[in-house]
Amino acid sequence: MEVIQPKRHVPLLLIVAGYLLITVAYGRLFPAFEANDEIDHVANIEFILQHKRLYPLRLENWHETHQPPLYYLLGAAWQRVLGIPAFKPVAPTRTTGTMTGPRPQLAYDHSSYTEEQRTAAVALYKLRLVSTLFGLGTVLLTYATAFGLTQRAELAAAAAGFVAFLPKFTVISAAVTNDSLVVLLCSLGLALALLYRRPTAQPIRRSVTSFVLGLAGGAALITKFNSLPVFCFLTASLLLLPGFPFAERARNLGLALAGWAVSSGWWLAENFYSGKGLLGQKGANRWLNEQLPGLIGKVSWIEQERFLNFLPSQLFESIWYNGGWNQFVLPFGINLFFSLLAALCCFAALRALLRGGTFIRKRDPNILLLMGCCLMALAAIYIIARSTTQAQGRVAYVGLSAFAILAVLGAAEAFSPGSRGRMSLAMWPVLLLALNVYVFLRFVIPYSAP
Repeated sequence: MEVIQPKRHVPLLLIVAGYLLITVAYGRLFPAFEANDEIDHVANIEFILQHKRLYPLRLENWHETHQPPLYYLLGAAWQRVLGIPAFKPVAPTRTTGTMTGPRPQLAYDHSSYTEEQRTAAVALYKLRLVSTLFGLGTVLLTYATAFGLTQRAELAAAAAGFVAFLPKFTVISAAVTNDSLVVLLCSLGLALALLYRRPTAQPIRRSVTSFVLGLAGGAALITKFNSLPVFCFLTASLLLLPGFPFAERARNLGLALAGWAVSSGWWLAENFYSGKGLLGQKGANRWLNEQLPGLIGKVSWIEQERFLNFLPSQLFESIWYNGGWNQFVLPFGINLFFSLLAALCCFAALRALLRGGTFIRKRDPNILLLMGCCLMALAAIYIIARSTTQAQGRVAYVGLSAFAILAVLGAAEAFSPGSRGRMSLAMWPVLLLALNVYVFLRFVIPYSAP
């Protein structure tokens, strides 16, 4: 990845400023504990602070205790840095109402906070900022990855803008949720895998990169399991993708596996010797069924209703934006427009890969790596949907950086070089900024915290 030159990279500063403005505003306006399972994620952090140890699988009525611990350890450290004493998560008083408009939806109406609820809410708004920092890291990594891949600052800015202004990414970057950290780590993994493949890199640098890639993979493993398909693919690519002698590739694969063991081995060993299973999931499904009846529902890998109806419809409704315990959903037409546009850009990128294009070389292995990450992100949703009645689009954000770069490259390939090609690079950031305006006016401001 190249050294940042301020004059060349001014658009990045504008994107960072826009990201921070949108995300901090969202985190402050969105009512406390209404993001996806936020109250349960906070409970994990508070247990660590109070008891100075990891949370058990069964923790009162909280149901995110099956999650790996890294995000919550970092969240507890962040809370200590801010000087916030441990507190009990207290959901604000709310009544169920119906949002008016062409598509009525479930909404919560907030009247006022008690003193205890307000204290918890103020603490939560500060805790949310750690996810905002993780999201900022993802934006910067997307920019650096795209620039290293193309050497075009305007294209890199467009890819970073795609990530920064994606409304659902705003949600996970403005809430207490381990999604923010796992997306950052997967973006780091992609950047390292592409850095490894740079033809100018010396063998020692490739070896160090391989080990760091393994460290990131292990860290992602102990953050959230939907990272596994992406990092298994990236780790395997060290050996399987040609370009270097086989002996060197095999050695670097071993270094990557060593990195995995260094960063995650302590947790795996603790789980194994404590009888919780290697991944700490022994008894987790039974516990989740007690807490959330109907959540666990394992089906065949080829079950038609789950994979041809449920999964596509869930993904379609949640990939661009949903929020507030998932009750806010974009209108069908908006989801359809953005989904078709994304499909068109992906098709243009694939065609350029097969035939050669202006921005994509024919059979470029780096583009194959991007596409592989996107497919592994979809595989993560498929695996989760097979065992649960969950198929939220945010699960696939482990491939967000790769998808953003492909979408921008595809948009550029779909237009002729020249002014229209340059305009196409601004297409995604501009459209997603407009979608943010809609989200704030339609969902956030009318139902903001009192």
